[in-house]
Amino acid sequence: MRSVSHASKTVISCIGLVAALLGAGAGAASAEASGPATTVDEAVRQAGIIAGVIADLPPEVVESATPSVCFSGHVQDIGWQPWMCDDDGNWAFAGTTGNGLRLEALRVAPSGTGGVTCVQAHVQNQGWQPSKCVHDNTYTEIGTVGLGLRMEALSFSSSTRTTCAEAHMQSYGWLGNQCAPAGQATVVGIASLGLRMEAVEGKID
Repeated sequence: MRSVSHASKTVISCIGLVAALLGAGAGAASAEASGPATTVDEAVRQAGIIAGVIADLPPEVVESATPSVCFSGHVQDIGWQPWMCDDDGNWAFAGTTGNGLRLEALRVAPSGTGGVTCVQAHVQNQGWQPSKCVHDNTYTEIGTVGLGLRMEALSFSSSTRTTCAEAHMQSYGWLGNQCAPAGQATVVGIASLGLRMEAVEGKID
């Protein structure tokens, strides 16, 4: 399913996107959700509004006419990574494997879906943050930056397309692909054991 190995997708360079673009989106959540949103409708209700940031998106996002998603991760000791997209048989990817580093935040940029894409993070000491939803060719950000907190689980959904994701977890490694049809959420990671998510990959079909 992947033409590029996880090791080759491990990246350590940063990009100069400014978290302030998202206002308070990168900080601690002001309210904790009771659990992961299991449908797009529920995620949109949690989000309240659908909004996204348009800035420094990769060409794969702004030029893609087919369903696609790009990830950028904020990683312990590294910071923001370059965007990686689900093109040419690869999955969108964020984080590292084999380094014991926590994934702290995730930026998600969909394109070509013709609908709404929603994401939600389960964060150390915070639990499930409220969902964030965006239209195509924009991005949103979940998790935290500057607090030293790990992401532990992820909910990922599209109103029009199938979503798939897989998490690489402390002590477990890759947990296996999970997919959900349009309107339902793919949930990956482990929310109950206090383990760091180290990497995540995903795609939109």
